[in-house]
Amino acid sequence: MKCALVTDSAAGFTAQEAKQLDITVLPLPFQVGQQVCWEGIDLDYQQMIASVDAGNVPTPTPVPRERLMSVFQALHDEGITDVLVIHLAGGINSLGANVKACVSQLPGLTFHIFDTNTAGLPEQQYVRYALRLLEQGQPLAQIVARLTTMRDQSQTLMIVDRMSQLAQMGYISNGATVMGNKLRRLKTVLMFNQAGKITAVETKSRIKRANQAVCDRIIPWYDRFGARLRITVMTCGDETSRFARLGFFKEEFPLCQLSSAPMGPALAVYLGTDSIVVGCGPDYRQV
Repeated sequence: MKCALVTDSAAGFTAQEAKQLDITVLPLPFQVGQQVCWEGIDLDYQQMIASVDAGNVPTPTPVPRERLMSVFQALHDEGITDVLVIHLAGGINSLGANVKACVSQLPGLTFHIFDTNTAGLPEQQYVRYALRLLEQGQPLAQIVARLTTMRDQSQTLMIVDRMSQLAQMGYISNGATVMGNKLRRLKTVLMFNQAGKITAVETKSRIKRANQAVCDRIIPWYDRFGARLRITVMTCGDETSRFARLGFFKEEFPLCQLSSAPMGPALAVYLGTDSIVVGCGPDYRQV
């Protein structure tokens, strides 16, 4: 058996990291005006902001099946027999479903497809955990089972200013309960549910109260995992803002492990440029 690990650009790996880790990253496409742009190729965060300012808000579009077939066929030609696909939440993107549609047309490959029910740095944790298990020689069925256990022990929370983009794309599973707040500029706390869909949890009038609402939902994980807990923070904007968020969570949860990164175009398109994404769960090295 020769295995390849495939993920998508929402996981936030740089081209250098992907090469070092020997993983295949599928760039996610977005419609920008009359043009299709690909995350990490011709759409980075600054380009996305420029498009928004110009009135061309990028819209997620499915990865063409022909492109997927080309990637998988190339892996097969390299002698790959098994493909482990770890993708962003199926509730906000059709990538996982499109990969499944390719399976019957590639009889020379055995697919193992895992939906992380998240995106960004939390998604990256699953990829790194799978790589660790592959290095240990774990069978792929067991790796998927252990990824599932990790998913059951994790959660991803978000704070957003604007619900309009998510509502317009139909990605809020209980959007009707919060759309009344849309014009009142409240901070809405969201989370990915077990189906990988975004669910509105509650609304707060101030960012400090929204931060506290997120902390309240992390406390059970902190009580359970302690120093094994990793909290990941993603924000748009400058590093000063992101580091301030890290300091806040470090003060609230002094034993946990912390990591952060700027939010990539994919998540920023879904959530808006004033959003915050916070993942929590056991560190992949200590699951």
